[in-house]
Amino acid sequence: TATLFHEEGGVPIVSAFGEIDLFSAREFDALLAQAIWQAGKTRGVVVDLRGVEFMDVAGLRVLIKARTALRVTGGQLAVVCGPPTRRLFEAAGAVESFGLYPDLRVAVEGCSKPKLALIPDPPQGEKRPLMTLERAGRRQRVR
Repeated sequence: TATLFHEEGGVPIVSAFGEIDLFSAREFDALLAQAIWQAGKTRGVVVDLRGVEFMDVAGLRVLIKARTALRVTGGQLAVVCGPPTRRLFEAAGAVESFGLYPDLRVAVEGCSKPKLALIPDPPQGEKRPLMTLERAGRRQRVR
């Protein structure tokens, strides 16, 4: 497996080629973690799997981990996939839970829009609003 990391329109993109399996998933995970860190708090990351000929559940597990990490901060994981990888998402029943895109441009546009994120509650004993939202780096209190 070969993986490549670059940006387009300020959105980190991880492109993978070949196979993502138990042996190559660790490298894929490390590159995706770097992209998530670089994405910042309220942005997304695009994963381009069009060059992947085979992916097993180890690759899907890496994508689930990345999606979870991004959701905590209001970001989004957009996956561009071809027929081989789309079959895995369909077989796993994961098509609806992922943002699957047929086109890189549309995926980048989808990740460029700021999202709202729930901020963890303050330590016990401190006054807090019912919910705190973060939008583009600013905190906003909602009652």
